[in-house]
Amino acid sequence: MRRTDAQVNASLLAMELPIRATKRYIEPAYNEDGETEQEDEDIAKFVETAIFEDIDNSRDDLLRQILTMLAF
Repeated sequence: MRRTDAQVNASLLAMELPIRATKRYIEPAYNEDGETEQEDEDIAKFVETAIFEDIDNSRDDLLRQILTMLAF
């Protein structure tokens, strides 16, 4: 039905598109003073690179695959 029914397709897109359009980033940890340390910034940069740039699929392809859970 998700491919043949226009209302179902529109409802699924209404749920998916805002999630796919957001900007994602990794924030470094903050200490009690509200400041970050260089090591925390390096870790955040490494994790952001590993998750968003070093994967085989594009971020949008990955999100589309994950969001198929809404239809099923």
